[in-house]
Amino acid sequence: MVEYSDGTLSSTEFYAAASAFSEQWAKFNSYLPRWSWVPSPKRPWSSNDNRAGYLSLDNVILPRLSEENHHKGDAVEKEECSSGCEDDVDDPAEVVLTEGPGEHRYDFHVVYSASYRVPVLYFRAYCNDGQPLCLDDIGKDIPVDSAQLLTISKWTFMTQEVNSQNLSLY
Repeated sequence: MVEYSDGTLSSTEFYAAASAFSEQWAKFNSYLPRWSWVPSPKRPWSSNDNRAGYLSLDNVILPRLSEENHHKGDAVEKEECSSGCEDDVDDPAEVVLTEGPGEHRYDFHVVYSASYRVPVLYFRAYCNDGQPLCLDDIGKDIPVDSAQLLTISKWTFMTQEVNSQNLSLY
């Protein structure tokens, strides 16, 4: 018999699914960074349940694709990373240390929304110097099909929000 599901999860089911996802990720993506479980900070009014928290995958480096290669999906052309959303300020005293030109870094957090009872993906995209990327720059990093989906559906979108689990801007 097939059981009906409205697509929501309890916090216990979220923890179990997050653990299973993390294990499968490690099994099939051994060359990539691993997801880790970050326990929620202990609050006096909440339980001391270690299952309260979120999945985290930090410091994922994506080389920047040229416009031509973004559509092809082949070779990578590295460019100097710049946010492009702010006015350029020339400061001769400014020194920026980078591990490579044109790298975009991403931090991903999957948190449980108690209000909607669903997992929510928060991410932070930034250059080596810590400057946040514009939505246009992020759109260039995601697969073409996903970028097109952002323009088609009003329910598929990205926005800058605060991850209340760790109070960082994502």
